[in-house]
Amino acid sequence: MAVPLRVTVSIERIDAAPGDTFNFDVTVRNTSDIVEHYVVELLGLPAGATWRAEPDVAKLRPAESATAAVQLSIPVQAPAAAGLYTLGVLVHSKYREEVSRCEELPLALAAVDDVTVRVEPEVATGGRSARYTVQITNGSNFGARVALGLSDPEQRVSSTFDPPVLDLPQGVTAHSFLSVRAPIPWNKEKQRVLTVEAAGGGVRGKGTATFVQRPRFASKLVRTAGMLGAVLVVAGAVLAAALIARAGNDDKEQQQAGNNQTPLVPTSAAPAPATSAPPSPSESPSAAATSAPAQSPTAAPVADPITVDVTQPFGDPANGVLPADAFRSFDLALTGRPERNSPDGCDDAKSVAVTGDATNGRSLSASRQDDATACKAVPVSIEGLRDIVAIQVVVAGDDRRQMEVFYKNGNRSIQDDLILTTEERRGEIDFVVVRGVPDGAGDDPPPAAIRTIRYIPGSG
Repeated sequence: MAVPLRVTVSIERIDAAPGDTFNFDVTVRNTSDIVEHYVVELLGLPAGATWRAEPDVAKLRPAESATAAVQLSIPVQAPAAAGLYTLGVLVHSKYREEVSRCEELPLALAAVDDVTVRVEPEVATGGRSARYTVQITNGSNFGARVALGLSDPEQRVSSTFDPPVLDLPQGVTAHSFLSVRAPIPWNKEKQRVLTVEAAGGGVRGKGTATFVQRPRFASKLVRTAGMLGAVLVVAGAVLAAALIARAGNDDKEQQQAGNNQTPLVPTSAAPAPATSAPPSPSESPSAAATSAPAQSPTAAPVADPITVDVTQPFGDPANGVLPADAFRSFDLALTGRPERNSPDGCDDAKSVAVTGDATNGRSLSASRQDDATACKAVPVSIEGLRDIVAIQVVVAGDDRRQMEVFYKNGNRSIQDDLILTTEERRGEIDFVVVRGVPDGAGDDPPPAAIRTIRYIPGSG
C-alpha cells in the first residue's frame, strides 16, 4: 500500500560544530484523496540540540504541497559527543497515526578540543623539592588519553607525575600528584615558573604554577649563627628570643633538631630577648604556654614561641589514641584529615594517637578512634584555637614530610622544611596539614610522626 504523501528535504547532509545553527526546508505533498493535516518533527538529535518548524501544522487538500522551514541549533555548553548522527525527518498526519513518512538526514558533529589544567597550590615554597596536585578537566566532546609533562624556562626542574597518564572520558575531571626537584640557589631566593601540559588523543591543555626556593647560603648562615651564638653576642641575643624553650631535656636528638632550625621570627622583626628562664621539666604545659610576650623597640610586640611535646600531652608517656581536646591547654586542636589524600580504607581516621617506645622514639600520627596503629599515613591537621602567626613542626625519621599551610584568604603554600616564619606567611593562617611524601610512584607515604610543635600565637 502506497503511503499517501511525499517528503522532500532541501539538504542532503549537515556538517556541524557546537554552537552552529542550520536552516533547511521540508516539502510535503498530499497524495491522498482527502484533506490531511501534516506535522514535521526531527528525531535522533545530538544531546542538547533543539529544533523548530514553521508552520507547526500544514493543512493540505488532495494534490496540494506545502513547505515547512526547519531551524536546528547545536549547543556550545556541554557539547554532544563528536561523531556521525543519522537524523530522522518525520512527517505524519496529526489525526491518523498510520499516515507518516520519515527521511534520513546525516549530521556529522565535529570534535572540539577543550581541556583545562589547574595546578594547586599556585605557589609552593621549599628547598630542593615541592609537591603539587594537578587537576585536568576534559570539556571536549570526545574522550582522550593524555600524558602529563612539565617545563620551565631554564630547564632546571625535574618532575614526576603520579600517575603520568590519565584516561579522560568526556566531561570528566581527574587528578595527578606532581613532585618537582631543582638545584637549591646559593644566595638569593629563586622563583621558578612551571608549565604543566596535558596532551594526547587530539587534546592539549596547559596550567602554570610557581616554585619558590629558599637560598642555600642564607639557611646555612642562620644555622651558623645559632652555633656561634656565644661568640656573636648580638646575633645570639636575637636568636635566643626566637628559639623555643624545650619542654624537657631527656630527648637530646629532638632538642638538637629544634635548636638548629631557622627562627620563627625573622631577624629584621625579632623581639628583644626574654628575661625569664626556660621552663623546667617539672613545670606544667600551661606554664610554657603563658610566658610573657617579648617587646621590640622597632616592631609590634610578638608573643614568645610556645613548645608543645605532642608525645606527652598530659606528662604521661603512655601510648594510645588521644581525646579530641588533648591539646586544648596549648590552644591547639590536632586531628586526622583523611580527606587530604588518605590511603584506601581510612575515611574514618580522624583521630590522632601516640605510638613508639623509649628506644626508637615516640611520635604522634593519625589513627582510627578504636585503633592507635591503624591509618598512620593519613595527614594530620594542626589548628590554633587562637590565631597562629608562625609555626614549626619537628618530626621523627627522615625528611619525607611537608607542611601545607591554608590561609583564611584562600591562599595555600607548601613548606618542605616544616617551618613557616612570620615573614613568609601569605595571610592569616587558618590551619596547617602535615603529611608524608611517598618515596616513589606507588609507594605508601610515611606517617606524619610529629614530635614537637613550636608556634607563635597571635594577639587574638
